[in-house]
Amino acid sequence: MTYHPSFEKSLKQVAEWVETPVTKRAIVYAGDFENTHGVIQLLNYRNLKEML
Repeated sequence: MTYHPSFEKSLKQVAEWVETPVTKRAIVYAGDFENTHGVIQLLNYRNLKEML
C-alpha cells in the first residue's frame, strides 16, 4: 500500500529489454497516492475502470 521509488526500476529498464517502443508505463497498487501525469503513472487499482 505504500509507494516506494524502487517500484519504478524495472519499468525504467523495460525499453532496453523489448524491441517495440514502450509509450506508457504504470504502477498499479493499493495505495492512495496517484499520479497520472508522470512518465510512470501511479494508479490505485480501485480507479482503473476510470482510466479505460
